[in-house]
Amino acid sequence: MQRTWIKTSTSIFLGLVIGIVATAAFLLVAFRFWEPLITPHPSYVTQTRKSVIIVVESGIYCAAGLVFGVVNSLFVSRGARDLQVIVGASLALIILLPYTLIEGHFVPAMFIITFAMSAACGFFIKVGQLIVFRFRKIEG
Repeated sequence: MQRTWIKTSTSIFLGLVIGIVATAAFLLVAFRFWEPLITPHPSYVTQTRKSVIIVVESGIYCAAGLVFGVVNSLFVSRGARDLQVIVGASLALIILLPYTLIEGHFVPAMFIITFAMSAACGFFIKVGQLIVFRFRKIEG
Protein backbone atom coordinates (compact mmCIF):
# COMPACT_ATOMS: atom_id res chain seq x y z
CA MET A 1 0.00 0.00 0.00
CA GLN A 2 2.75 2.43 0.95
CA ARG A 3 4.81 1.64 -2.16
CA THR A 4 1.86 2.52 -4.38
CA TRP A 5 1.57 5.91 -2.68
CA ILE A 6 5.30 6.57 -3.13
CA LYS A 7 5.18 5.52 -6.78
CA THR A 8 2.15 7.73 -7.47
CA SER A 9 3.59 10.79 -5.74
CA THR A 10 6.90 10.32 -7.56
CA SER A 11 5.16 10.16 -10.94
CA ILE A 12 3.07 13.24 -10.07
CA PHE A 13 6.17 15.20 -9.08
CA LEU A 14 8.09 14.01 -12.14
CA GLY A 15 5.19 14.96 -14.41
CA LEU A 16 4.96 18.44 -12.87
CA VAL A 17 8.70 19.06 -13.18
CA ILE A 18 8.90 17.85 -16.77
CA GLY A 19 5.73 19.79 -17.61
CA ILE A 20 7.24 22.98 -16.17
CA VAL A 21 10.49 22.44 -18.09
CA ALA A 22 8.64 21.75 -21.37
CA THR A 23 6.41 24.79 -20.88
CA ALA A 24 9.37 27.01 -20.04
CA ALA A 25 11.18 25.82 -23.17
CA PHE A 26 8.06 26.51 -25.26
CA LEU A 27 7.66 30.01 -23.81
CA LEU A 28 11.35 30.77 -24.30
CA VAL A 29 11.27 29.76 -27.96
CA ALA A 30 7.91 31.40 -28.66
CA PHE A 31 8.84 34.74 -27.11
CA ARG A 32 12.30 34.67 -28.69
CA PHE A 33 10.64 34.54 -32.12
CA TRP A 34 7.87 36.95 -31.11
CA GLU A 35 10.09 39.69 -29.68
CA PRO A 36 11.63 40.90 -32.99
CA LEU A 37 8.14 41.17 -34.46
CA ILE A 38 6.84 43.48 -31.74
CA THR A 39 9.90 45.69 -31.45
CA PRO A 40 8.63 48.94 -32.91
CA HIS A 41 10.70 50.35 -35.73
CA PRO A 42 8.83 53.66 -35.63
CA SER A 43 9.11 55.46 -32.33
CA TYR A 44 5.34 55.36 -31.73
CA VAL A 45 3.07 52.39 -31.16
CA THR A 46 -0.57 52.58 -32.14
CA GLN A 47 -3.39 51.30 -29.95
CA THR A 48 -4.26 48.67 -32.56
CA ARG A 49 -0.73 47.30 -32.43
CA LYS A 50 -0.88 47.15 -28.61
CA SER A 51 -4.16 45.23 -28.80
CA VAL A 52 -2.71 42.74 -31.29
CA ILE A 53 0.33 42.23 -29.07
CA ILE A 54 -1.86 41.50 -26.04
CA VAL A 55 -4.05 39.05 -27.95
CA VAL A 56 -1.09 37.16 -29.42
CA GLU A 57 0.72 36.99 -26.09
CA SER A 58 -2.48 35.68 -24.48
CA GLY A 59 -2.61 33.01 -27.17
CA ILE A 60 1.00 32.06 -26.48
CA TYR A 61 0.26 31.65 -22.76
CA CYS A 62 -2.82 29.53 -23.54
CA ALA A 63 -0.74 27.35 -25.88
CA ALA A 64 1.79 26.99 -23.06
CA GLY A 65 -1.06 25.76 -20.84
CA LEU A 66 -1.92 23.20 -23.49
CA VAL A 67 1.70 22.01 -23.60
CA PHE A 68 1.75 21.78 -19.80
CA GLY A 69 -1.45 19.72 -19.78
CA VAL A 70 -0.27 17.32 -22.49
CA VAL A 71 3.17 16.73 -20.96
CA ASN A 72 1.79 16.25 -17.44
CA SER A 73 -0.84 13.81 -18.60
CA LEU A 74 1.78 11.62 -20.23
CA PHE A 75 3.29 10.90 -16.81
CA VAL A 76 0.34 11.00 -14.42
CA SER A 77 -2.82 8.93 -14.23
CA ARG A 78 -6.33 10.33 -14.26
CA GLY A 79 -6.43 10.50 -10.47
CA ALA A 80 -4.14 13.50 -10.25
CA ARG A 81 -5.56 15.57 -13.10
CA ASP A 82 -7.29 18.07 -10.80
CA LEU A 83 -4.00 18.65 -8.98
CA GLN A 84 -2.33 19.31 -12.34
CA VAL A 85 -4.90 21.95 -13.26
CA ILE A 86 -4.60 23.67 -9.87
CA VAL A 87 -0.80 23.69 -9.97
CA GLY A 88 -0.72 24.85 -13.59
CA ALA A 89 -3.23 27.66 -13.08
CA SER A 90 -1.37 28.76 -9.93
CA LEU A 91 1.93 28.83 -11.83
CA ALA A 92 0.29 30.82 -14.62
CA LEU A 93 -1.00 33.33 -12.07
CA ILE A 94 2.47 33.70 -10.56
CA ILE A 95 4.08 34.11 -13.99
CA LEU A 96 1.49 36.67 -15.06
CA LEU A 97 1.64 38.76 -11.85
CA PRO A 98 4.12 41.29 -13.31
CA TYR A 99 1.37 42.32 -15.74
CA THR A 100 -0.54 43.80 -12.79
CA LEU A 101 2.09 46.50 -12.46
CA ILE A 102 1.93 49.62 -14.60
CA GLU A 103 4.98 51.82 -14.21
CA GLY A 104 5.83 50.06 -10.95
CA HIS A 105 2.41 50.52 -9.33
CA PHE A 106 -0.09 47.77 -8.61
CA VAL A 107 -3.32 48.23 -10.55
CA PRO A 108 -6.21 46.10 -9.20
CA ALA A 109 -8.06 46.12 -12.52
CA MET A 110 -5.08 44.43 -14.15
CA PHE A 111 -5.24 41.68 -11.53
CA ILE A 112 -8.68 40.75 -12.86
CA ILE A 113 -7.22 40.33 -16.34
CA THR A 114 -4.31 38.33 -14.95
CA PHE A 115 -6.68 36.09 -13.01
CA ALA A 116 -8.80 35.55 -16.13
CA MET A 117 -5.71 34.62 -18.14
CA SER A 118 -4.60 32.11 -15.51
CA ALA A 119 -8.10 30.60 -15.56
CA ALA A 120 -7.87 30.35 -19.36
CA CYS A 121 -4.51 28.61 -18.97
CA GLY A 122 -6.16 26.20 -16.52
CA PHE A 123 -8.85 25.50 -19.12
CA PHE A 124 -6.22 24.74 -21.76
CA ILE A 125 -4.39 22.47 -19.31
CA LYS A 126 -7.65 20.55 -18.98
CA VAL A 127 -7.97 20.41 -22.80
CA GLY A 128 -4.41 19.04 -23.02
CA GLN A 129 -5.30 16.35 -20.48
CA LEU A 130 -8.41 15.39 -22.41
CA ILE A 131 -6.40 15.07 -25.62
CA VAL A 132 -3.93 12.67 -23.99
CA PHE A 133 -6.60 10.65 -22.21
CA ARG A 134 -8.66 10.29 -25.41
CA PHE A 135 -5.64 8.99 -27.31
CA ARG A 136 -4.87 6.56 -24.49
CA LYS A 137 -8.47 5.36 -24.63
CA ILE A 138 -8.23 4.81 -28.39
CA GLU A 139 -4.92 2.95 -28.12
CA GLY A 140 -5.85 0.77 -25.17
